[in-house]
Amino acid sequence: MGSTEAIKQAAAEGLGLACLSLCAVQDLITLGRLVVLNTTLPRLTRHFYLVRHRQKHFSANLERFAAHCVAMKPLPSE
Repeated sequence: MGSTEAIKQAAAEGLGLACLSLCAVQDLITLGRLVVLNTTLPRLTRHFYLVRHRQKHFSANLERFAAHCVAMKPLPSE
């Protein structure tokens, strides 16, 4: 399947299980079409990278947002 939306709709229709971001499926959880399964599987993590074009300049607001992102501490592992 090529998109998060297709995967979550397939799971909502009973075609199988899916492992997706809570943010991506919150709407269908709220509607009761999907449920979160608690498992003993290790917690999944993702790494994000802040990239920018070296010849472009950020606005003041974007600079503040970038500084905030860089300052964020990872959540402790469960």
